[in-house]
Amino acid sequence: MKHSKLLTLAMLLPFVSSLSSCGEIAPSPENQRKFRDEEEKITMTQVIKDGEKQGYPAPSVGKTKVFVVPVEFTDYPADEIGALYNSDVKDKKALKHFQADGVTPEGTGRGAENAREDIRKVYFGESSETTWHSLKSYYRSSSYGKLDFEGLVAPWTPAFTNSMTMAPVSAKEFKDNGGSAATLAQNLLQYYSDDTMKKYKIFKNDDGSDMFKNGTEFLKYFDSNSDGCFDVLEMVYSAPYYATYVDSQGNDVAIDNEMFWAYCGGTGTEGDVRKPRLSKWAFQSYYTCVEGGTYNENGTWRSWTCTEISNGIAKVDAHTIVHETGHALGLDDYYDYDYKRSPLKGVDMMDHNVGDHNAYSKSLLGWTNPTVVTNPTTVTINSFTDTGDCIMVPYRGYFETDNKNKNTFHTEYISIELYTPTGVNAADSERQYAGAYPLCPSEFGIKVYHVDSRLGLFDYSGNNNGKFINYSDSLVSTSQSVYVMKANSNTGTRTISHKEGSTTKYDWLIEYMPRSGAGTVSSIANNNLFKAGDTFGYEDDYKGFKFNSGKSFGYKFTIDALTATSATITFYQA
Repeated sequence: MKHSKLLTLAMLLPFVSSLSSCGEIAPSPENQRKFRDEEEKITMTQVIKDGEKQGYPAPSVGKTKVFVVPVEFTDYPADEIGALYNSDVKDKKALKHFQADGVTPEGTGRGAENAREDIRKVYFGESSETTWHSLKSYYRSSSYGKLDFEGLVAPWTPAFTNSMTMAPVSAKEFKDNGGSAATLAQNLLQYYSDDTMKKYKIFKNDDGSDMFKNGTEFLKYFDSNSDGCFDVLEMVYSAPYYATYVDSQGNDVAIDNEMFWAYCGGTGTEGDVRKPRLSKWAFQSYYTCVEGGTYNENGTWRSWTCTEISNGIAKVDAHTIVHETGHALGLDDYYDYDYKRSPLKGVDMMDHNVGDHNAYSKSLLGWTNPTVVTNPTTVTINSFTDTGDCIMVPYRGYFETDNKNKNTFHTEYISIELYTPTGVNAADSERQYAGAYPLCPSEFGIKVYHVDSRLGLFDYSGNNNGKFINYSDSLVSTSQSVYVMKANSNTGTRTISHKEGSTTKYDWLIEYMPRSGAGTVSSIANNNLFKAGDTFGYEDDYKGFKFNSGKSFGYKFTIDALTATSATITFYQA
């Protein structure tokens, strides 16, 4: 169905105005406010800590500390990173992903210290030292300067599974001995904070003096907000992220692709300000730093060769590290794990690792101050990527009901932002990351999202395994086995769904809503962003739109004006 144009709307305005005397509410500047003019009643940190009981997310505001530990497996020596392994150590297929067009020049090895310097650049370097961004430069830009990652990169540390002997192990032995990233993270933190071994003594100030006098001082350094939890520990291992071993028949066999991949986890610990405890950690391969590859002069993408990795021509790229650290900050995955549906259409840092975070994510992290629509009004916003301007629209009448927890992002609403191919979107709008990931739009336009971040009670007693009980407006659980968490998810793990005839309706945590008339879309693209004159809720795809809660949205809106730097949107009573 074609979307209505502003010209058509203008013809209707006198009629709309005349209705205002018969119960229609005319747009007024008084019918909006800034979200943070009132206290945020339920925060993401409270949900994770008190509701989900999953520990403390890393601080999303201020100088957050990251302890980066390069981890060496004996069968993948750090010195040989980038080299093709010979048959008695590693089958050559192990690094096939990083070779260009079938060409396999043998690298000499990056060298442990050079590889460690690569890791420093990808975490804490300037964007000019990478092909895109480091962790630090990305979040400094995405957060509008509110989050500044700092930290230390430890020397290469042997992986071990026995915390008593700390005997170095191969990737295969790590798996066979019952090792896990979660246990290794705990062991490494103990290793570096132990007052007997005093490994923290290797860290020096600029004048050569010791940074830390004891292990407690080391731990407190990484507790930037004094919540009693270590901000985040990130392990970067020397093996490829599909690590293999050669069996007795000479076959190259995967060790465990669920283990040797990139992921983040947590401990669910309570904090201790006297001796901060581990809460969030990440585990990812060195090769995630170079998986972005490069583009030839003719514009075709290729992987870095082993020789280019070995001699330092290959430049690092933090796309995967930025995504995983987003989890440490408390954000969910926004892609569907079975890949059958794509509620966010791929284009988001917590979906397919590209571009910026969306307004919902940034609001949870405390980086934005959305304009909240409380009744018909006109709102002007600037580029979201450049300024953080965005709009939050719950159903009309939401604030008229008596609920002390209304001012929260853990509710259901429409989120609106002005997308621009600037900032951290710029490079990903010009070329595909790793030659295969979705492109961000190359034009500016309005993004509209449906957010359903309501909380729910989940029963984990007996064999219930997280059975949904009902939605909740508070973090108070009914028993120790009942948890309060976001009721909906984009991953299929916690998404409430129900049958509507012969189809299943999924109540996604966040879903992209393309412009009317765009039909079913597979990606957020130029042709499905809302443009000047487009409408929502008139004679179009969204007429009579209802929330998952069953509440009518109660609004319709028009994009009155749109430029590369600002947009004006008017909300009318539907």
